[in-house]
Amino acid sequence: MKYCPICDSYTEQFKYLNCEGFDDSYLYKDILIRKCRRCGHLFNELTDIEIKNLSKYYKYEYAPSNLSIKDTIGDRPGSDTPSNIKRYEQLYYFISTRITKDSKILDIGCAIGGFLNFLSKKGYKNLYGIEPIEAYVNKAKENKDLVIKKGSVYYNPFEDNSFDVVILDQVLEHLSNLKLAMKQIKRVLKKGGLCYIGVPDAERYNDNIYWYIMREHIQHFKDINLKLLAESNGFELINSNKTESKMIGTLNLPNLSVLLKVSGKVYCWGIGREFMYYYNNTRLWNLDLILVDDTPQKQKQTFKGMKIHSSDILKEADKDSFLIITTNPHRELLRIKAFKLGYKGEIIYV
Repeated sequence: MKYCPICDSYTEQFKYLNCEGFDDSYLYKDILIRKCRRCGHLFNELTDIEIKNLSKYYKYEYAPSNLSIKDTIGDRPGSDTPSNIKRYEQLYYFISTRITKDSKILDIGCAIGGFLNFLSKKGYKNLYGIEPIEAYVNKAKENKDLVIKKGSVYYNPFEDNSFDVVILDQVLEHLSNLKLAMKQIKRVLKKGGLCYIGVPDAERYNDNIYWYIMREHIQHFKDINLKLLAESNGFELINSNKTESKMIGTLNLPNLSVLLKVSGKVYCWGIGREFMYYYNNTRLWNLDLILVDDTPQKQKQTFKGMKIHSSDILKEADKDSFLIITTNPHRELLRIKAFKLGYKGEIIYV
């Protein structure tokens, strides 16, 4: 995992921390943090075996430890401790104006269902959760008003276009495959659906070693990184916020919250010399593109694994779509042709 999990660019070593661990623990010891040369994102470099062992660590070490402690003050995952309630209140305040009591809400990585229980007490009825750790699932199911299933952000058991809102609170920083996660989130959201993401804010680590030696956290996000991740996976960032809430002792969680909306499809017409230049120099690489060109030979080729379609595909576009025309000499001709095809969205010239 030496390439950036957000923009696939080359990375360099940022920090190495020599750590120890319990005997026979599944949790990796030494921490190698890499920094993307392009977007600046920080992440822990792990081997495939270390990533697989993380799942075992959560199941056999992390969850049993959390379920066995009697802490009524700290931020035990999914609990109703004062620390968590404050964070739930901050989360709810951030999204409350955009949801209704009828909204169908999915909490991914819901642990024992803390935030869903919080919403249930406020009168919300269509509440669902998925959680990969069976012990957490069984605990969360004690609230019969909730629909809790075993699953994960990668293996989501729900159907396409099922939810108005998806919640990932203190989850994304634990994930290795960010693009697959965003793809699955987008799959289960309805058109125009919302996604809330809350993560520790790497901008406010303030050189506190604690945030780096928390080895469960393998991604270290700043707001610019979340915006880039969103836009490159078919989402629009519509709001962001920075808060703090109590964690343990005197330590506060510097929380970064973003609210994303499923964006309209982005079409790019004219896959030639100008496109090849603009792709790298105008951040087209940052978008989830549908490529369009009416040259038959180009339709037999691919670019970065993306298929090239004929302009007939624009007949499927809705009013929330964007069409980027990258061939300047023909842009007026293509604009007229797009409207003749029934294209209803916005047109952008590069």
